[in-house]
Amino acid sequence: MFANSGSGGVYAVNNIITNVMAFYRRSLNPGAAFLLSQTTQVVAWLWMGWPVQKIPSGLPPICGGQQIWSKSLSSGPCMKKKKSKGGVTRLQFFVIVFISSFAYYLVPSYLFPTISAISIVCLIWKNSITAQQIGSGLSGMGLGSFGIDWSTVASFLGSPLATPGFAIINILAGFVLIMYVILPISYYRNASHAKRFPISSPHTFDSNGQKYVTRILDPKTFSINLAGYNAYSKLYLSVFFAFTYGISFATLTAAISHVGLFHGK
Repeated sequence: MFANSGSGGVYAVNNIITNVMAFYRRSLNPGAAFLLSQTTQVVAWLWMGWPVQKIPSGLPPICGGQQIWSKSLSSGPCMKKKKSKGGVTRLQFFVIVFISSFAYYLVPSYLFPTISAISIVCLIWKNSITAQQIGSGLSGMGLGSFGIDWSTVASFLGSPLATPGFAIINILAGFVLIMYVILPISYYRNASHAKRFPISSPHTFDSNGQKYVTRILDPKTFSINLAGYNAYSKLYLSVFFAFTYGISFATLTAAISHVGLFHGK
């Protein structure tokens, strides 16, 4: 888990520090930027370790039994396994997987990206906006879509073989509820003028459905320019992006309620 936290990008660097410096042309104190990046990295460890009171015997104090992720348990024994007679070494296995992965990912990522999300509905009704909203796996609800790219199949899990079954079912139930029940009801009932914008888009929009291009921050004080904001337009999101933001914030409190329900006395 420590390796995973270091192998990916730092959230604060990718989404806050870089945007402030590159997009808004603002300088940041290196010390403040460092503390911000460290805070976002360790906050998950804080929420994971703080509620755990009982540490099983035989384990280091920093590593509670509840904190051992099943992926670590499934991959750990492979690191200790010795070469069987007639088999391959760990280095040979790594080279085989590396070459195979590179050869395969070259196809969906560069040569033929269409296989990442093939939509039967969109192929049949090419000129229908509603069909694109319902069937597109990239900018719609994905009904009738499928992918033969492994990165697409396992994108929400990372590894379905190492993720517990109850977690997969939990994610699937939440996905179906949001994507196929709440999302279409909200969009087609035009909640918050949803029909002015694409059903799924990561961009921001103005009240006319155009991309929000005017910067409403005062360049001197780096605070919002309310006069310019009111004169231009409110900031709008696509309905799917709005739900994504809301659920992301909800997961923060869900972590606390989960600990209370499963480990509370």
